[in-house]
Amino acid sequence: IYGVNKMAKHIGVDIGGSNLRAALIDSSGEILKLEKLKTEPLMGKERVLHNIKSVIKKVIDKDVVAIGIGCPGPLDFEKGMTLNTPNIPKNMEIVGPLHKEFSVDVKIDNDANCFGLAEYNFGNKVNNLLCLTLGTGLGASFLINGKLYRGRGNALELGHNTIKFDDLKGKDNIAGSVEYFVSTLSQKRYAEEEGLGVIKSAGLIHEMAVGGNLKARKVFERFGFYLGIALANFINTFDPDLVVIGGACAGSWDLFYDSMIKEVNLRCIVKPCEIKKSNLENAGVLGAGCLVNS
Repeated sequence: IYGVNKMAKHIGVDIGGSNLRAALIDSSGEILKLEKLKTEPLMGKERVLHNIKSVIKKVIDKDVVAIGIGCPGPLDFEKGMTLNTPNIPKNMEIVGPLHKEFSVDVKIDNDANCFGLAEYNFGNKVNNLLCLTLGTGLGASFLINGKLYRGRGNALELGHNTIKFDDLKGKDNIAGSVEYFVSTLSQKRYAEEEGLGVIKSAGLIHEMAVGGNLKARKVFERFGFYLGIALANFINTFDPDLVVIGGACAGSWDLFYDSMIKEVNLRCIVKPCEIKKSNLENAGVLGAGCLVNS
C-alpha cells in the first residue's frame, strides 16, 4: 500500500482525548513497534504537542519517510491544525511543528477516516464502505472504491446529525444529536435513568449486563434502539455495501445488536446492507499510516 520502496517505513499516530498511540509500520502494513502516552489535553496545546513528539520519538527510525496523524475533527487540512475539536485543544497546529521536528512528510486526517482506511486496506475491500467509531463520541467515514469522501474537507460528521430536535437546549450542539444518544456517555446516562446510580465507566455497565443484571441489559437495548435509528438514516443516505462498526462501544456488540438491527430493518426504505463489528486491532494507527497515499 505504500509504494515500491520496500525499505520505506511510516509512522501512524492516533490522537485520543485520553491517550496517544504511535506505531512504526513497514511497507507491507505490519506494525513493528507500538507505543502509548497520555494526551493530557487539560495541560494545553504545548503539552499535547510535546507528548505527540515524544510518542513518535519512541518508535521512529532512520527509514521513516512519512508520518500520518489521526485526530478528532473538525480539522483545517490546509493549515494542518485542529478547529473546534472536542477532547483535545482547539486551534492547535500539528503538521507544521511535526514536519519541522522530524523533517519528513506529515499528513493529518480525521481519526474516523483513518479507521475507514484501515478497514478498507486490511479488512473489507468493498466498493461503498461506511465505517463508524463508537466511543465518547461517534465518528464516521465513507469510502468509494477505496477513496475517502471528504466533501469540502470535513464530511461525515454524522454524530452531530439531529434525531430528536425537541431535546435541543440553548447552544448545545450535542443534545438531540446521534452522539447524545449513541456513545459511552449516553450509556452512563441510561444507567442512571434505569436506577443503577452514577457509574463512572461504561465498561462496568457492560460487566453488569454480561452478569445478568436486567437494568444494565436495558441500557444496551436503549443504546441499540437509537443506534438502529441512526444507522437506518445513514443507510438510506449512502446505500453502502457494508457498514463496519468499531470503537469502545463495539465491545458490547452482542448486548445491543438485536435492538439495533430491529430498528434498521424497520426504518430502512432502501435494502439494508450487512452491518458487522470490526475485527481489526490497532485500526487507528494502521489507518493513519495509510494517509500518505489516501
